[in-house]
Amino acid sequence: MEIFIREYLATLKLERNLSENTISSYNNDLSSFLNFLKDAGVKDPSEITSKQLNDFFGLLAKLGLSSRSAARYYSSVKGFFGYLFSNRYLVINPMEKISAPKVSKSLPNVLNINEIEAILSQADTSKKLGLRDKALLETFYACGLRVSELINLKISEMFLSEEMIRVFGK
Repeated sequence: MEIFIREYLATLKLERNLSENTISSYNNDLSSFLNFLKDAGVKDPSEITSKQLNDFFGLLAKLGLSSRSAARYYSSVKGFFGYLFSNRYLVINPMEKISAPKVSKSLPNVLNINEIEAILSQADTSKKLGLRDKALLETFYACGLRVSELINLKISEMFLSEEMIRVFGK
């Protein structure tokens, strides 16, 4: 089964152009899954059942994995089986019967007024670059921009007389 995993990871790298970190995470997830299968005596992907997949995800929950980590494992294993199925290494995809784990959504942490004021006061406004930095920080905060939106902001997207800017998300 290692050869299928290597082939799948190479496909992710070459065809989907995923980052090294993502591929490394998928490799770790699939290695853990492979160890689980070895302990269960499974040697061929066609022998894997939905019950074994449920047992694997149940074990992850029992080990105390967060819902976010369990979702990543799910994504890794689902992608792997999708690859095996689409390349006709499998006739049936056992992951089709497995539902994704629920990922809890938490509210983002926000800065308090003192923290915001401390950040905004960091720019040295006695210098030109400090004035620029102060303007960037205030725009960033006042408009609730993402960093990528701020750094991609162009002068042509600023309508100073109307006191408006147009932001394109990335």
